[in-house]
Amino acid sequence: MVSRAGRGALLALLCALAGCANDPTQIVIEVRSDLSVPDELDRVVVRMVSPDGREQTAEALLGPGQLPLPRILGVLHEGGPLEGYETTVTGLRASNERVVRRGVLSFQAQRIRLWSVTLERACEGVSCVDGETCAAGACRPATVGADELLPWDNRSVPEDGGVQCVDELCNERDDDCDGTIDEGFDLTSDDANCGACGVDCTRLPNATGTCVASSCQVSACAAGFDDCNAEPGCETEINANPAACGGCGNACSPPNRECCAGVCARSCP
Repeated sequence: MVSRAGRGALLALLCALAGCANDPTQIVIEVRSDLSVPDELDRVVVRMVSPDGREQTAEALLGPGQLPLPRILGVLHEGGPLEGYETTVTGLRASNERVVRRGVLSFQAQRIRLWSVTLERACEGVSCVDGETCAAGACRPATVGADELLPWDNRSVPEDGGVQCVDELCNERDDDCDGTIDEGFDLTSDDANCGACGVDCTRLPNATGTCVASSCQVSACAAGFDDCNAEPGCETEINANPAACGGCGNACSPPNRECCAGVCARSCP
């Protein structure tokens, strides 16, 4: 089941096995983040794989018209093993993965337990080996111990998996429920979504850029840099680079010449 959050729902109800118990064996997943919403984080996806390989997924949009963090997901269990539920919580911005937290969860029979997850800026780009996850900027075992599954405080767990319509975002989704995807975004000229959602021409390396015909074009380079390759941005340093001294293609000759403040010389002062 894949659901978007709806009326009062913080994520959606996810039954890990078959059906939902009246006297629940349940884990409540609470998702927080120190990334800003929606500039750095606009969607959360929770994926759980049971020991027999069955997969369930729930997701929530973040930003205008949506409930603020923290967001909550109730995971109900009925029958089968209690241990070994591989769970991944992913934070995204414009369909691009920003940060991931993994946990191997174990239910406690006829108990509701809380797993609080923070999607941390410190874990952006941190790659951990199988069986590990990033927390507080470092890799640690992914198994979630009983000491991390706290007693639930009897707040109501949302059970509404309906769809909430919001203003359209550029994310390859029909956010406003009108049957059209990403209307209002011109990918040929939108500096923040150039050629595709999330391609931001305003964040080119060492450059000021703009979107022209679905492609980021450099309009100005930062001092000391030039645009010497086909990649968008000004990646080439030219102040002390004998292969591009003062500008692209200006190689200092003979080869033993040095590049001093963008000028070829026998030696730098």
